[in-house]
Amino acid sequence: MIFEKDRLLPYFKKYLGTFLFVEFSKEFMQKLHIEDIADGVRVPIKPYDLEKFAGGEGVSATNIAENMVVVMGLDPNFKYNDSYKEYIKRFFDDKLLSDILMAGVKSVEAGDLDMAAVNFRAALCIKKDFLEALYNYARVCREVYMSIDSEVDMEKKGNYKAEMIDALEELTIAYPDFAEPYYFLGYSYLNMGLYEKAGLVFEKFMKLSKDEEALTDVAKKLSDLVEPRKIEEGTNYVISGNYEKGLELLLPFMSGKYESWWPLHFYLGIAFEETGSDIMAVMEYKKTLELNALCIDAIDGLIRIYDAASDDENVEKYTKKKQIIIETYTN
Repeated sequence: MIFEKDRLLPYFKKYLGTFLFVEFSKEFMQKLHIEDIADGVRVPIKPYDLEKFAGGEGVSATNIAENMVVVMGLDPNFKYNDSYKEYIKRFFDDKLLSDILMAGVKSVEAGDLDMAAVNFRAALCIKKDFLEALYNYARVCREVYMSIDSEVDMEKKGNYKAEMIDALEELTIAYPDFAEPYYFLGYSYLNMGLYEKAGLVFEKFMKLSKDEEALTDVAKKLSDLVEPRKIEEGTNYVISGNYEKGLELLLPFMSGKYESWWPLHFYLGIAFEETGSDIMAVMEYKKTLELNALCIDAIDGLIRIYDAASDDENVEKYTKKKQIIIETYTN
């Protein structure tokens, strides 16, 4: 997992304030032969350990490593993380990764999803393709975003969802035969209206999974996706400029169970306009506005057509409508 754009740092940064950052003495570094990795590096300790640290009694290497792990998980781009990783590798064996993973699992069980995510992030800082950490991180992010009321905190919900999707996609790249990510990724794409992508990952899941209940569920979803995938294919043709092919695929869905999908009518409107069928385009743009009164792109389409026809009355009508929407919803 790459944290170049760390969406979750704003929610974890507050925990960095629970640490003091101090430097090892030269004598201590010489004693442990860590001058090459620790000179000028500030290490995290708890405030209650400051007296022991400064008084020569010392804080155990294990405690310092635990603190380093937490800091790495809180901020994977923290300025001293490379030194922390070298310190950990020098004094601890590979079992530490399993211990960090288990700490994350225990935090999940205790309901502390923040600390669970922090532990999984730390494990990924040490080993970026650590399957169990990456999968559990995705699951934690999913649990958090699903628990957030989007009307209360849409930004946080969106950040956790995006982080989950990134982790799941990373899993499918690093471990293409690991079935579970495809299941959750399929539902994520489905909820985003990305029907073709959802279909493709669901199909991959069907080939890999042995979970009969999940397979039955996904088979039903794939059946339900046949027509939405065809509609998406048609809209993609319109977007790419192949309006005739777009119309061919979209026209069968003008009426029926998908007639309440405003994007369907909007893209039909574009295709009709671009192929010279202005009467049909006007009808589809107006249908779009019946279903989504705030669709400025449909209003722009009507303005274009009426302007070309020198219908000044309708040009003025829809120009005013557009202005009202802009003033009401963008100020």
